[in-house]
Amino acid sequence: MCKLTFWNVICFFIVSFLNAAHSDTQLPTDTNNDIIKIEVTGDEITGLNTLTNVRVVEKLKEGESVTSAVSKGKVGAVLTNRKLLGFNATNNAWTSFETFFNKDVFPNEIKVSSNMAVAIAKRRVYAYTATSIKWNFELVSFLEQILSSDISDNLIFVRTNARLLAFSFQKQTWLPQNLYAGETIKDIATGGNFATVTTNNRILTFDAKDDGWTEERPRPDAEQQTTDLTLPSEGHTDGASGDKDTAPKDPDSKS
Repeated sequence: MCKLTFWNVICFFIVSFLNAAHSDTQLPTDTNNDIIKIEVTGDEITGLNTLTNVRVVEKLKEGESVTSAVSKGKVGAVLTNRKLLGFNATNNAWTSFETFFNKDVFPNEIKVSSNMAVAIAKRRVYAYTATSIKWNFELVSFLEQILSSDISDNLIFVRTNARLLAFSFQKQTWLPQNLYAGETIKDIATGGNFATVTTNNRILTFDAKDDGWTEERPRPDAEQQTTDLTLPSEGHTDGASGDKDTAPKDPDSKS
């Protein structure tokens, strides 16, 4: 009887130990914590993966200084006066973008979510994700002006006066949607995997987990109700392309 009790006790401690060890190994999978940290000290920028305790140092060049450094979740982004840097939990390495040949393509703003980062310049928008090995950029023409940007864990949305630009974590590429000449935006809703834009004659929806933009037209009996909204308002589309002939025309337009 005593022997059986002894081995029961031993087995109890062994099982408890294994359960505790298993529990410890599961903790790093908690994605609610900020895994990536960015530290700037003197002429060094350190990317730290708090799960693996890996530290990677990027040395600043002579005359180089940090303008902005942000991190959240699995990504970190740094803007210096010479380059754009990204650091993520997948690669544990710095990704640099340095081909800024003029000030129009040099970013002046960085935003981050738990999975992605976006950098905004006058003539380019740059996207970086928790699995990226490079910065993906989309050119913005001289006929365009960036009006707003938003970012969530799976979606980056940028609005210009001529296009809607979306970047999804799943697709890892920029997917643009042209606006028609004279088309005005009435409402924009972004969040999660979706961006929905309502204009004076259609509803455009971007699904970050799907193939891109979809379009929905109002019913014919409702078309008359929207005809008085076709003129540009509040400068949103007035001069969007500089010349109305350069923007695509609505195929359903009666004019």
